[in-house]
Amino acid sequence: GSRELSNNNDINDNITLNKKDINKYDNVKIFKGENPDNYLYFSNILWRIISINKDGSLDITTDNNINILKNVNYDVNKYVNDIFLNSIDKKYLDKVSYCNDVISKVEKRECKKIYTKDYVRLLSIEDIVNSIDNDKSYLLNDLDYWLNNKSDSKQFVVVNNKIASGDSKDGYGVRPVIRLKSSIIIKSGDGTLDKPYVVSEDTTGLSVGSYIKLDNDLWVIYEVGKDNVKLALANGLSGAKAFGNSSEYNIDKDDSIAHYLNNDYLNSLSYKDMLIDSEWETGKYTDSYSNVDKNIVTAKVGMLSVKDLKLVDNKLGYYLITPSDKEEVYFYNTNSYVSKTNYLRSIVPTISIKNNYKVNGMGTKDNPFEVEV
Repeated sequence: GSRELSNNNDINDNITLNKKDINKYDNVKIFKGENPDNYLYFSNILWRIISINKDGSLDITTDNNINILKNVNYDVNKYVNDIFLNSIDKKYLDKVSYCNDVISKVEKRECKKIYTKDYVRLLSIEDIVNSIDNDKSYLLNDLDYWLNNKSDSKQFVVVNNKIASGDSKDGYGVRPVIRLKSSIIIKSGDGTLDKPYVVSEDTTGLSVGSYIKLDNDLWVIYEVGKDNVKLALANGLSGAKAFGNSSEYNIDKDDSIAHYLNNDYLNSLSYKDMLIDSEWETGKYTDSYSNVDKNIVTAKVGMLSVKDLKLVDNKLGYYLITPSDKEEVYFYNTNSYVSKTNYLRSIVPTISIKNNYKVNGMGTKDNPFEVEV
């Protein structure tokens, strides 16, 4: 049965705390070490619990990067409070708090400016330092990503499992942190990777991060619109292809990936009549993710843009639809991630279907939704 998380900090009923996994600071329980039992499944995403706060709320971070972006003018913080936040049901969230001081070096210190207006933040130096046990931490798991601490010169990142400084014009991973209300209910799980804690949610069918099977193809939903959902092919196409002779996504150019996807590929799909014409954002990415909506292509099949959530199995190396300002295109990869268009790379097609289909299944990878025909 489900055991309710109560507000009086007595949550040992349903989160079984192993003493070796926990540091206690001032009544906050902080998970530490290389692989504590702090896995949690919420909103179709796998998270790690960072801390159980005094009031019983939980700070959690994604187990994987959900995108790779530049961070000019702290653009990544805008991104997680916009595109990422829109994919999550806010009713389960409290606002987060974080230190907004500008710092010159990494050390323990009192925070002067605490910021409490956002629903999403990035991981901080404090999160990392507090989670280390015997030089190891589950937050240092071979992902490179931005940290939210401000500095007067370079910005802070985790790279090669160490805190370092990064150039805001380079791309690093985006690893959001949210705070789950103390009133949430954990309905199952023991915090291990195989059996993460599962948060009880009102399921609304087709939601971001859920999987849907069309014929034999597995797709993941990465955006939910008013009357449509956008899907990315979960495993990508087999084999690699070039983008074309230019960085423009143009379905009328014979030798381009756009032409291939909207002709040969489209015609090979038994369910092609379900696909609706959709707008794909093809603007250039220079400093902000919001640049990419400056240009639109209408087509049945597109590709992910820099702005879209990357929920495709954290695979790297596939082309995005987004051009750079130098006749190159972005591909989804760690920090140097602009490519000439003639290289052969993985391709992840995207499509759009109406969201009023009756579906069976759970929407998980192992038990995806299937459309009733």
